Amino acid sequence: GKKRRSLGVGGADARAKRFSQWPGTASVSNVSDMLHNVEGNGLTSAYRRLVRDWKEVVEHPLPTVSAAPREEDLFEWHCNIKGTEGTPWEGGIFHVILRFLSTYPDRAPIVELCTKISH
Repeated sequence: GKKRRSLGVGGADARAKRFSQWPGTASVSNVSDMLHNVEGNGLTSAYRRLVRDWKEVVEHPLPTVSAAPREEDLFEWHCNIKGTEGTPWEGGIFHVILRFLSTYPDRAPIVELCTKISH
């Protein structure tokens, strides 16, 4: 048997809970409120784009990625990515913070990998 390294903190139940929603991130119900607030009120194009991107994430979730903006800051998103099956990262949950700039989508976000990876 091939021995797998344990990645992430806590057991499978804790990892599953962390995968679905990170504490302090905005809930799905906030999407419609944000979309309503975006319409015609002079917000930046980056803000409007992030709201549209969030709506896309909510309406078409990916099975291995969970992402949501912070409740108090649409320009900071917390994401969890499941490790790919058949790789050394299988079973791991990797927490990533995306920090978007006012020039988004012309400039990519700053990405911070928060989960320690042994190598």
